[in-house]
Amino acid sequence: MSEFKLIGGYPEYMRESIDLVNKTRAKRRVAGKFRAMTMEERGEVLKLNHPDFVSGGKRTIKIGPNTGDMAPNEVADLLESYPLIQPNMVNLDRVDYETDILIIGGGLAGTTAALWATDSGVPGDRILLTNKLRHGDSNSMMAEGGTQAADRPEDSPVIHFLDTYGGGHFTNKKDVLRG
Repeated sequence: MSEFKLIGGYPEYMRESIDLVNKTRAKRRVAGKFRAMTMEERGEVLKLNHPDFVSGGKRTIKIGPNTGDMAPNEVADLLESYPLIQPNMVNLDRVDYETDILIIGGGLAGTTAALWATDSGVPGDRILLTNKLRHGDSNSMMAEGGTQAADRPEDSPVIHFLDTYGGGHFTNKKDVLRG
């Protein structure tokens, strides 16, 4: 296994990118603050990077229970791949972890559930939070300035729907939103 060198706490291979960010930071600031992107600029970033918008960012799943569904290429690759863990590697007769609360998902909802459980007196070592990547790598990161919730007496499911639809710039698929 090769060693990698840390420079300022980051792997050496990231230095070029970090130096570029530092070099161009002043150009991206306006009066000491970052300028908010226009709606057109946001749209361009989405078109270039988000799998829902970038050309070729999604494909049809070819095998398994999700056959025919559209998914980001990376998700489709995972669903169609051979498992890393073979059935003979798992012993369901032996308990590996015992927990009082199992939380699946490390986004806003999962993290909030873990915090509420802790605040409610559940010891941290009795809570197991699992997620697909690292904690915080979730779709919550795509929330544009927050998430929508009916959390006030004057809220209703209809107002929540409209808030959610508006948060998607009225381009959401209505049939998917309604379930």
